[in-house]
Amino acid sequence: MMVRWKLRLLLRRRAGQRESLRRIQRMGHVILKDQVMESIDRIVLRDYQRSRSSGDHGKLKRILSSLSEEVEDSGQLAALTELCEVLSFCSESSMSSLMSDSFSPALVKLAKHECNPDIMLLAIRAITYMCDVFPRSAGFLVRHDAVPALCQRLMAIEYMDVAEQCLQALEKISRDQPLACLQSGAIMAVLNYIDFFSTSLQRVALSTVVNICKKLPSECPSPFMEAVPILCNLLQYEDRQLVENVAMCLIKIADRVSQSPEMLDELCKHGLIDQATHLINLNSRTTLSQSIYTGLIGLLVKLASGSFVAVRTLFELNISSILKDILSSYDLSHGMPVLHMADGHCNQVHEVLNLLNELLPTLARDQEDVPLVSDKESFLVDHPDLLQKFGMDILPNLIQVVNSGANLYVCYGCLSIINKLVYFSKRDMLLELLKTTNISSFLAGVFTRKDHHVLILALQIAETVLQKLSDYFLNSFIKEGVFFAVDALLMPEKCLQLMFPVFSGIQLSIDSSQKSAAREVLRCLCYAFDAGQSPLASEMGSCKLEKDCVHNLAERIRTNYFATDVHNSEKGLTDILQKLKTFSAALTDLVNISIDDDASAQHEEKFYCILHQILEKLNGSEPISTFEFIESGIVKSLMNYLSNGLYLREKLENECELSYIYIVEKRFEAFARLFLSLMDPLSEDLPLSVLIRKLQSALSSVENFPVILGHASKQKNFYATVPNGRCTTHPCFKVRFVRGERETCLCDYSEDVLTVDSFSSLDAIEGFLWPKVDKTKNEHIESANQSIGQTKSPPSDACSLEGKVPDLMESDSVSSGLPEMQEGEANLSHSVPEEAVNLRQTTPGETSMGEIHSVSASQGPHCPSEGDTSVKTQNPVSCSNEDDSPKLLFYLEGYQLDRALTLYQAILQQQLKADHEIISRCKIVDSSIHADI
Repeated sequence: MMVRWKLRLLLRRRAGQRESLRRIQRMGHVILKDQVMESIDRIVLRDYQRSRSSGDHGKLKRILSSLSEEVEDSGQLAALTELCEVLSFCSESSMSSLMSDSFSPALVKLAKHECNPDIMLLAIRAITYMCDVFPRSAGFLVRHDAVPALCQRLMAIEYMDVAEQCLQALEKISRDQPLACLQSGAIMAVLNYIDFFSTSLQRVALSTVVNICKKLPSECPSPFMEAVPILCNLLQYEDRQLVENVAMCLIKIADRVSQSPEMLDELCKHGLIDQATHLINLNSRTTLSQSIYTGLIGLLVKLASGSFVAVRTLFELNISSILKDILSSYDLSHGMPVLHMADGHCNQVHEVLNLLNELLPTLARDQEDVPLVSDKESFLVDHPDLLQKFGMDILPNLIQVVNSGANLYVCYGCLSIINKLVYFSKRDMLLELLKTTNISSFLAGVFTRKDHHVLILALQIAETVLQKLSDYFLNSFIKEGVFFAVDALLMPEKCLQLMFPVFSGIQLSIDSSQKSAAREVLRCLCYAFDAGQSPLASEMGSCKLEKDCVHNLAERIRTNYFATDVHNSEKGLTDILQKLKTFSAALTDLVNISIDDDASAQHEEKFYCILHQILEKLNGSEPISTFEFIESGIVKSLMNYLSNGLYLREKLENECELSYIYIVEKRFEAFARLFLSLMDPLSEDLPLSVLIRKLQSALSSVENFPVILGHASKQKNFYATVPNGRCTTHPCFKVRFVRGERETCLCDYSEDVLTVDSFSSLDAIEGFLWPKVDKTKNEHIESANQSIGQTKSPPSDACSLEGKVPDLMESDSVSSGLPEMQEGEANLSHSVPEEAVNLRQTTPGETSMGEIHSVSASQGPHCPSEGDTSVKTQNPVSCSNEDDSPKLLFYLEGYQLDRALTLYQAILQQQLKADHEIISRCKIVDSSIHADI
């Protein structure tokens, strides 16, 4: 009975405990139980690790004892095998510095074993594992000459598996002991026979070189300079990771020898510039990470800053064309609020501008007697064609960058390059450069900036242009407002009368103005693009500008180039500006009169007359500059007119009575009648379109706030072979170009599937395809080849473009944007430059074959029979058409594509015509496009 009573009591207690536990859980205190369980698990795991480490430690001691004794090869093999097994599973706590130091001499000795390759292999493998488990082992191994022993095996390879294990071991050691590896010749050891290893082991070898190059010493460059030829050759490989590691090594080497012109010249002798420019080209097949890409541009900057050989080579390789494409494609909205990004690499635009600056010599007014500067000047004098090509490529892009709202830092870099271009260009060359750019309007916009570094550059450009071409640009400077901007710098009170936003009242207290105006940069702009200065030295340096330099230069320009009578405000105005001012004042006065006498309806006819006169000037033959448009006050007068005077009132009252609304409606009607009707039947633009363009131009001149995206998503890169062979940020079409039936003048070009830029025009596609499908040209080339007994390769551009397609089809970046054809997706086919296009939408469960057929333009459009998806020609094609008309016609499912549209727009247009297809199901951008003739 006693036992039963105790059992019942125990069961009651257990039940009570369970109930209490349920209450605790309901109260949220179950966390305490979980924490207790986790603590117990950690204690158990710690005890297990200690037990395991103790066991491993005992095994290691026994193995060390076996290796230290003089035993036969079989005994050493057994001990090494067991050691590798233990090291592959043990943790860092199993090893100690004493144990590692004890193993090092024994393993190094066995790694030098000449008779038994298995012993060598296992000893080197044990070294690899030991460095992996206990990284501090690298120091002990270096002390016992492990690195020379490993390098020796790589310099004279007898056994491939031993050499592969040596690469693995050196990579581990180089992480902790890069200097010792450098001094022992590890760079050349791992690179000497790199072509004999697999791609994965080549990556290991290059990782070793990267580890060493990250810690290169400033003295004794020979150990790493001798590896430059091999590294330059490796830049041609196709493996992206391998190329990036090689590029990183060369970037570090160039950084280390950047102060030695002799070493920089040595780098240039091995084709480094050729390979680097090929990799940064947007048409390159190798897609690099952003940091490596930017680093390669920085590499060229270092070479150009100290080597004339580099400058000459870059000009000969037409580097300006590559940099032009980079500036055109780069998203400037990311801006450059700071000089250095988180990864230590300068911003890409900064490096491009830096390279452009280094390619041009320092100006005579700023330079010191440096041999490199003289060599650059002599080269440009002897090769004016290269300088002109450079200017034609770069100048329009630099102006576009500044006008796009670039920040102060970018603006200063662009202006410094423009200043050099203008300075070194001869008169005729400068006139040719400025012919396609409105330099006067550009400078007027720059004068709205509020930094004295930018202003001094704008004044220097203006002075140089007036020195060389005053007869061409003097009146333009007055018309675009450059004269008024210069005048405002000298007389601040005068600018208060101007509506154009010129900067005035410069108090050239350098320190204060620099702090306020250049707040976004880390250092004085004088050092922003000085590649020869270290960042620390330039941040510590004081501003190079003198206190009154802006005022003095502005005074000199006004005195030398602007007549005295022009200084009077009325005489300095152009005729059209004075007329626009008159119309603006008349419109404003009439609005005020109509408000005061409360008889605005009686003045509508006068309003219409004034508006008509304004419209005639805006659309007249005489152009109106942005400065004239802003300064005339037309915008303010039109706003005042349309709002019936409310726009200029400081305090708005309740003006919403019916009479006010009626007047505003009538004015908008009159405004619409005028600005939405063509004054000239020959004109293509409505007056309203002209007004909007002028308003946009005025807004660009007035506002100076750069647009900077906080967190821009990383876009994928896609490669479009057609038409220009370049990377794009949007998906491309996969297209097979097929010749039309009965087409006799075109070669068959349907074998390859090409990637086509979806936003390219049909004219651009024709330009790519015509040289490849023109039968008469190809027959002429073939006959010429037969006459000389050899087969010529296709044109270089065709080879380079076609060769890129297979890799691109397999690459992640393209395949992710162009998945394989799926049900419900459109299948497209593209024709050769003179081709007809036929498109049909697929329905679920069926595959539609859209066919693009190539026909000659002289043939005209074809009307295929019902149900026929191919285009059939009715008559033979004449091949004698040599005029400027389109050579090819593009048809998609029997319908000719509109040449005025892009390929994407043309396809959408065809889809809209398909009544049976639901537009919401169309996935053209993500579809794979296929074309058959």
